[in-house]
Amino acid sequence: MVIGPRSDLEAEAAGGAGGAGTSGNGGGANAATNGQNGYPAGGADIQNDCSETGGTLTVTAQDVVFTASGGSFGPFRYAVIYNDTPTSPADPLVGWYDYGSSITVLDGETFTVDFGSSLLTLS
Repeated sequence: MVIGPRSDLEAEAAGGAGGAGTSGNGGGANAATNGQNGYPAGGADIQNDCSETGGTLTVTAQDVVFTASGGSFGPFRYAVIYNDTPTSPADPLVGWYDYGSSITVLDGETFTVDFGSSLLTLS
């Protein structure tokens, strides 16, 4: 699975993680979606894993740190998680974090997505 900041969650839901007719680069015209200024095009692999014990599935993920370099990226409000493996539907949305307002990461600053002990648990 991959995570990346996005400015328009509606485009994500309507067009997959690519939104706006692109493939994996998200909706919205800013550096975060175009792979510029320290943000990789298409997001970053969260190195997810899962385990099942006694009927409870736990999905874990590695925290991701984005560092703005050579300029800022954003604004974005959502960090979306999508599966970049399937081709149909392409890049289906798995989930998202809503930060409540737009964020811009300025040159030299970092933005960390901290998954804690697990990304999600199903039982």
